[in-house]
Amino acid sequence: FNEGGHYISSSGKFICAIPGIYYFSYDITLANKHVAIALVHNGDYRIKTFDANTGNHDVSSGSTVMYLQPEDEVWLEIFDNEQNGLFSDPNWTDSLFSGFLLYPDADYLDALAEDEL
Repeated sequence: FNEGGHYISSSGKFICAIPGIYYFSYDITLANKHVAIALVHNGDYRIKTFDANTGNHDVSSGSTVMYLQPEDEVWLEIFDNEQNGLFSDPNWTDSLFSGFLLYPDADYLDALAEDEL
């Protein structure tokens, strides 16, 4: 689901169009290896998660709330290539990256209202 088309599947990045407070989360399935994954905002790590897999499959999760401006970018990134146990199977939809706008910026809404007058 990509309402508004602001998630670019070819790059794996969300590009903000409406300024405001956003919620992002991820659940990453890993198999037989550790994973070191981060949620990145404009090149800066906002959350870094390390999961030490001790068996067959495991899940690494994280979530945060952040303020975004138009053109800000948010994505997931493996921050330690030696710890990349990311699991992928075309028959399973088991890893996800999700985000949505909680509250648009009040100044932005005021400017939109003035433009409509």
